[in-house]
Amino acid sequence: MSRLSGTSGAGDDTSPVYSRAGGMIAFVRRSEGDADVWVMRADGTREHPVADTALDELQPSFFPGGGSLLYTRFDGSREWTVFSIRLDGTRRMRQASDATFPVVSPNGRWLAYTKSQDGVGGIRLMNRRSGRVMRVTIGSAQDLDFSPDSRRIVFTGQRPCRRGGNLRFAVLSVGIHTGHAEILRRSCRREFISPAWSPNGRRIVFAHKRSAGRAEDLRFRLGMMRPVGSAVAGAPRHRRGANELDPAWQPLRGG
Repeated sequence: MSRLSGTSGAGDDTSPVYSRAGGMIAFVRRSEGDADVWVMRADGTREHPVADTALDELQPSFFPGGGSLLYTRFDGSREWTVFSIRLDGTRRMRQASDATFPVVSPNGRWLAYTKSQDGVGGIRLMNRRSGRVMRVTIGSAQDLDFSPDSRRIVFTGQRPCRRGGNLRFAVLSVGIHTGHAEILRRSCRREFISPAWSPNGRRIVFAHKRSAGRAEDLRFRLGMMRPVGSAVAGAPRHRRGANELDPAWQPLRGG
C-alpha cells in the first residue's frame, strides 16, 4: 500500500490505482476545475495524461494486462459513461452508459460497475466475452474493488446505522455469484469509505471518519480489517490534521 507521492504538484492528484504488476499508477489530476486521468511509473516518473478532455474523467482502473484502463466520464450534468482506453491515449471505447466506479476482475472475465441514474442503482456485472449483464445488488454502491480470486466485490454503500436510524456510509462485501451482500463495517458515529483488497486477499484497507467529536476526529484516517470484517493491525499511523483517502495497494512479489 502506498501514498501517491511522485506527482508534479500541477493540480490536485487523487484516486491512485496500481497496475496489476505494480509498475504503473493511474490517478486523477484536477486542475482549474477540470479532472483528467493521468498515468506514471510507480517511482513517480514519466507522468502523462491518458484521458484529457474538457469534460471530467474520473475513477481510473487498470485492466489485468496493464496496457489499458477504464475510467468514467462525467458531462457536468447527469451523464456518466464508462470508457476504456490504452495508456498511450488510443483506442478509446465506450463500455457502459449510466455507469460509474468501473473495475475489471483479476481473471479478466468480469467488468463490474454501478448504475447511477436508473432509479434502482446497485452493482452490475458484465461478462466480457458474451456481453451479458446481470444485476448483483441494488441501492447505493461505490468504490468497487474485486477480491484477488475474482469471486467477491468489496464496496461502499449507504446503509442505516440501525433499524430506523440515519444513513451512514458502510463497507460491504458481495459474492458475484450469490448476490448476498454482507456489511463488514457500519456505525452510527463513523463513515466508512474507499475499501481496497490486498493483493494476497488477506486484508482490506479502508478510510473512516467520526461523524461527531473533537475537531481532530473529523479527519479521514486509514483502517485495516480482515475480509470477514474483524479488525487487524497494519494501518499506517494517522498524521494529525491530515485527511487520508483513496488507499491503494502495490502488488509485490511474495506479498
